[in-house]
Amino acid sequence: MKVLHQLVRWLRGIKYNKIKDLDASLQKITRKKHYLANFSVNPSKYKFLNNLPKEEKPMNATTVREGARANCRFCSLVGGEGDVFDSTWLAEGRYRAMVSVGALTPGWSLVTPQEHVVNLRGMYETGDFWEFASNAADILEKRYGKCAYFEHGAASEGSLTGCGVDHAHGHLVPLSFSLELAARNAAPELDWRVCLATEVAAVTQDKEYLFVASEFCGTETKGSLAILGTPLSQFFRRVIAHQLGVSEMYDYKKYPMLEIASKTAHELREQVSALVSA
Repeated sequence: MKVLHQLVRWLRGIKYNKIKDLDASLQKITRKKHYLANFSVNPSKYKFLNNLPKEEKPMNATTVREGARANCRFCSLVGGEGDVFDSTWLAEGRYRAMVSVGALTPGWSLVTPQEHVVNLRGMYETGDFWEFASNAADILEKRYGKCAYFEHGAASEGSLTGCGVDHAHGHLVPLSFSLELAARNAAPELDWRVCLATEVAAVTQDKEYLFVASEFCGTETKGSLAILGTPLSQFFRRVIAHQLGVSEMYDYKKYPMLEIASKTAHELREQVSALVSA
């Protein structure tokens, strides 16, 4: 009889665990359906999203191929060409702020220079970068709340760390959680160190890197830096998607999230226009 009771409890345990697994799966499907229901996705319309580099380049130098500007989508955008998702909403001096394709949250924006370089480490040492980025962050935060900042710092064109974009850009993303802590927890094997963004160039030299700060504070922006031995593609996108409960939707090539980008561009242009008129 004792054996029979143990068998019954064991069978009930299996049934309970299966129900828990089923419930978790249903919650995951529901979250994905919510995103897709509110933001339609049709990546087949945007063939350039699949044009990622086929070969990985050396990681020991900050290199730019000759004539890159003519073939760079970001160079076209900062030069004034229109685009349905990476739409420029702020332009001052030699920098631009654009909404981001693949945005999983409203307000997700990019800060990028007109100059064709593959990372921002040199820009972090210039006053005009921080003046522009701070202006962009102020506008974003008034609309969406505090912003995290991150960069996938590639060292050469074609590196997977650049996530398919060979033009330097930093991300300003309104988030309700600590992206810095989440990134450290997601990849504890990386050698993370705390530093100011203005110190990135001195620490990384000519190596590839990841930099993340949970709060943008201008020249006082302090975060976590990891020097990469091998490239990591869309690392922070993966972390954000996981934290939002839609892990499988990190890839901007598959999930452009154009409606979020379009709505963000419209809202930010309105806000900039209001500031100019005030």
